[in-house]
Amino acid sequence: MTVIEDVTNYIAKQLKKGVVPWRRTWTSGLPVNLATGLEYRGINILTLGTSGHKSRYWLTYGETVRLGGRVRKGEMPTPTIARRWRSPLEDAAVCPENDGRIELSVPFIRWVFNVDQTEGLHSPNENAFEESSHRLEIARDIVALMPHTPEIVHSTCAESSYCRHTDRIEMPHFCQFENADQYFTSLFHELIHAAGSSKRLNHTTCSVVDPVNLYSFDTLVAEIGTAFLCGCAGIQNSCKQGKTPNYLDGLVHAIQQDASILMRCVSTAQRAVDYIKNEPHPFRHLSINRRLIVLSDAKALLAPEEVERALLRHLQGDWGDLCENDWEACDEAGHEGLQHLSTFRSSNGFRFWVITEGDGSLTAVLLPYAY
Repeated sequence: MTVIEDVTNYIAKQLKKGVVPWRRTWTSGLPVNLATGLEYRGINILTLGTSGHKSRYWLTYGETVRLGGRVRKGEMPTPTIARRWRSPLEDAAVCPENDGRIELSVPFIRWVFNVDQTEGLHSPNENAFEESSHRLEIARDIVALMPHTPEIVHSTCAESSYCRHTDRIEMPHFCQFENADQYFTSLFHELIHAAGSSKRLNHTTCSVVDPVNLYSFDTLVAEIGTAFLCGCAGIQNSCKQGKTPNYLDGLVHAIQQDASILMRCVSTAQRAVDYIKNEPHPFRHLSINRRLIVLSDAKALLAPEEVERALLRHLQGDWGDLCENDWEACDEAGHEGLQHLSTFRSSNGFRFWVITEGDGSLTAVLLPYAY
């Protein structure tokens, strides 16, 4: 069984219990690693969201010890997924996918404990979003930050909707909602749909996740993305639709048949959330002139203009020909300050890599065998 299947099965078990992780409300914010201060992303938000612990803070056993605490006897950890880059020997032994691409990163499980499962640690303030005005201010800021925002109109319609053809979101008037949290939950849902349009991220919408209820890939992406945005603002996720036995049974069946479905939905949702929040990639501010090394073999085989184009794409967070899992690994690495790479193919057929160190101090262009 693969790491992805292990984590997918973990979430499937929660779904069988009636726990839908993307319906979880993180009123104190999204899960955070206590040792690094970084928010968890993607599938890890869902695995931690099903744990039942109240605190948003998590850490590994080793991090607990280093911070002077200890895990209480009998406490069970929760799985998260991390990735590492393959060594050159591992890379050489991997068979390419059908499209010729090679998965360069290796997933592994990193077990973490909630701070509530430990002793001797100081937990930061959990009530950062307690004041209603503060939560709603963050929610309004999220909407305002979205680049190329679609037209948002209000009318006496019964429910919110997004039209791809006109690139317009239609919302009921604010007074038609029970509360502000419900309004922003609906608006976030439509913004996730809009982020996936051909005018922006151009997500595929034809895949069907739930064969029983024809629950579309696009709808599940919107639900998960909505949960993430609600968590960012600390507002109550008021989405209640779809939590029926048929829906849950169909979804469990679908993700157990193909473990990659849920991973693709979560990855797509995370990219949509990043787009809406308009968070620049950590290295987009760097110049290609900042300590750049082009190894001699690459310099001899690659045209200077191709190297420059690849560098510009790389520094904009475009990872080139990486497969979807590696693309997500690079997104994570950038946010966590870890080394990340992109791969491109030159006009004369040579595959080459662009690698940036975690602190952004060095970027290198090289052929794969030179890594």
